[in-house]
Amino acid sequence: MTQPRIFIADDNPGIVDRICTILSAEFELAGTAQDGRSLVTEVEKHKPDVVILDISMPLMNGLEAAREIQAAGSNAKLIFLSLHEDPALVRACFAEGATGYVIKYQLEPDLIHAINEALAGNSFISPIARH
Repeated sequence: MTQPRIFIADDNPGIVDRICTILSAEFELAGTAQDGRSLVTEVEKHKPDVVILDISMPLMNGLEAAREIQAAGSNAKLIFLSLHEDPALVRACFAEGATGYVIKYQLEPDLIHAINEALAGNSFISPIARH
């Protein structure tokens, strides 16, 4: 059985490295991007199963990138990363097609669970963000 392919987009290299370390045993890394515009191009090229994307990125934010990824016909599951616990932001992400929302300081306990839920057709929100 092949491992699900994960694409990571965040403008913080430390976060990308941390995510890669967390996911390396269970998932295949399809690629990374540091801005929303590159993310859209790379997702079309690599066709990942799941995209983990930061909301705040240069050139194009994560919400705009999600919109373009879906408009291009991608079936990738979208899991947003954020430092923010604002319920309005969580709703905005789901309105743009998110299947998951993970608070960055909850990466270790929540990210793999969020990916597995997304792949199973379910949604996931870090418990701390469910106000």
